[in-house]
Amino acid sequence: MEAMSVSDLHGLRLAILSNAIELTDEAEILVAHQRWARAFLLAHFAIEEMGKIPMVVGIIGRIMKGEPVDWRKTRRRLSDHKAKISSQNMHFYMFGLDIDLLRDSDLEWLKDADGRVGDSYQFKNAATYVDSRENSPSTPATAITQDMAEHLVAFAGRCVQSHLISERLTNPAYPK
Repeated sequence: MEAMSVSDLHGLRLAILSNAIELTDEAEILVAHQRWARAFLLAHFAIEEMGKIPMVVGIIGRIMKGEPVDWRKTRRRLSDHKAKISSQNMHFYMFGLDIDLLRDSDLEWLKDADGRVGDSYQFKNAATYVDSRENSPSTPATAITQDMAEHLVAFAGRCVQSHLISERLTNPAYPK
């Protein structure tokens, strides 16, 4: 990633969100056609894509404070699958969940979601590739269930909604 201006970074946020919306919309089409593995895969890609937005916001903050940005490190971080999922989990915690001051169910959700980041990445691979488990082939169609796909596609949709809210509130490039 090359150095970008704050204005360009705000535009990047919108481009990322637009792509995530398209991925989520296409995942919903695949659910309607009972293509569970591919729906799961596109929903996972949408979630990873949205996880880049808080990272870009962090870069904008550094620039605005006059701090240096290591653009090479930034590029690596924006390519780190697990970091993007964790970033999206934090964003959803902040903008997608209701605060629960009595039972802390929101904090429990975040802890649980972050504890499953590795599993999420493994399921993404299972939705993509044929593997061998216990001397038998494991195909994406057998690895990903209807419930898994529908759950992740619905979550991706909720994440899109949380980003639409946060972008409208914080991104000066968001269309009025």
